[in-house]
Amino acid sequence: MARPADMNAEIDPEKAVSLTFVAQKSREEIDPLRCRTGTPMFVARSPVLGGLLLGSVNFRRMLALPCDVAAKYQTAHAGDSSGLRAFRDGDTTHHGGVYHRKDVERKYCGNSEQRRRDFRHQPRHDAESVFWCMVVFLLLAVPLGSPEEDPEESCLYAPWKLLASHRLFSIYEPADSRLHIIEADVPSWEAWLHPGLQHAARLMSLLAAQVSPEWGIIQPPPYMLHLHEAMQRIILTHIHVWDKENKDIRFDTERTRDTTDPNSWTYQERRTRQAAATLAPSKKSTNIDTSVLRKRPLPEEDDDDDEEEEEQEQPIAKIPSFRLI
Repeated sequence: MARPADMNAEIDPEKAVSLTFVAQKSREEIDPLRCRTGTPMFVARSPVLGGLLLGSVNFRRMLALPCDVAAKYQTAHAGDSSGLRAFRDGDTTHHGGVYHRKDVERKYCGNSEQRRRDFRHQPRHDAESVFWCMVVFLLLAVPLGSPEEDPEESCLYAPWKLLASHRLFSIYEPADSRLHIIEADVPSWEAWLHPGLQHAARLMSLLAAQVSPEWGIIQPPPYMLHLHEAMQRIILTHIHVWDKENKDIRFDTERTRDTTDPNSWTYQERRTRQAAATLAPSKKSTNIDTSVLRKRPLPEEDDDDDEEEEEQEQPIAKIPSFRLI
């Protein structure tokens, strides 16, 4: 728990726990952007930007667990002293805070320097990184025993291109390219995922809705691990439903989906080879064994038909003509 606690040390260095942070208590200037490291597609959006996000203010409430799950959940976390496990939003709050639009616009609009100064790396940014890990895993995952033909594979390239082309520092990308994935609806997720995993589309859409807004601009600030809690409740709810529906999916650990551009010649060539391999057995099954036909006895001749043919072939006798005298 030293690492989550040290996230709070970005705001107050006196709360540092680990030796690394304790050794830096005396630093004069806090530099939260030093945490902006890692594989680009997994790094949270605020650290990439180097400041607070103002583009998404669609704040969502903390999900309330179903009754049959809530009792077990609170029992399992009976020793929780933070009160987060039993937290419920009020009528006007979102994760315990309120978004004051006028105050935020007056403070940050047109003032990128203020947005940079007020940014702090928080545990919610790590929770967003977990979300991106889930996105990559589910987009590439193949259920065990799935056929080679993946009808939805061509739809995978669009979201994968947004992930693979994302960079931490790019003056050519004023907006995060992954924003389209964050804003995707359930039908989009159903089109992107493998047909055997389409039931996870709603899960990913709900997680994205919680990850999307900039929680650092609501007042009062939410609890340090609020996004972990929100994501955990959503995942637990869906696991509970899938368990009832017997949707225990095993994954093929030796196979991933193809992320090649469907318009490229490489993709088309591979598709052609797969189609040829699929049609090859059917061609063999339609071939006729001529040896069987040669061994088959010829049908017996019908004598009646021959007699009729002979009668038809006989010339008609000429009738003699008579002359009257």
